[in-house]
Amino acid sequence: MKHLLLGSAAFATLLGASCSTPAAYIDPNGNQMIVDVDQINLQEFAMAADNMVDSMIDSPVFKEIEDRPVYLMIDKVTNNTSQRFDVDLLTKKIRVKLNKSGQVRTLLNFGSAAEAEAPGARALNQEDEFLKKKDPAARKRPNLTLSGKILEDRARSGNIKQASYIFQLSLTTLDGEAIWEDEKTITKQGSKSRVGF
Repeated sequence: MKHLLLGSAAFATLLGASCSTPAAYIDPNGNQMIVDVDQINLQEFAMAADNMVDSMIDSPVFKEIEDRPVYLMIDKVTNNTSQRFDVDLLTKKIRVKLNKSGQVRTLLNFGSAAEAEAPGARALNQEDEFLKKKDPAARKRPNLTLSGKILEDRARSGNIKQASYIFQLSLTTLDGEAIWEDEKTITKQGSKSRVGF
């Protein structure tokens, strides 16, 4: 009996080792990333950024702006979800894609994120901050500001969980007029994490 128990334990250990997956590199834009209902992953930030930047650049209102390239200030993007993550994961992807488009040069807002003013007013009040910077691009006065929010909505039925992450962006003139807005929702459902879509 003792040998049988030892043999079973060894078999279970061997079976567990054979079922484990070795670490490997994967394509961050592919469909092999882990999908977790309880959190946003890098792939979802990339999808939201790509979709919304394409929408902005293709917008008729955006195309009507005469000054090229457009100097766009990235203002505050607020995380209103229950998750703790670095919002820069989204804003950096947006900046990279906008800058690569050749139509936009992005500027960062050097003002306090806690200011309660409208994004356009904040841009005007921070003009002196831009002029103090050594970077020539930072001396440019922005034509527009980009701000946004990330929201979440959750539901559950039995052991099935569902989470929707809503990415919202607004493009405003310096006097606060919203000339473009869009929203991208990513919804995931399941009882446990899995690999791929």
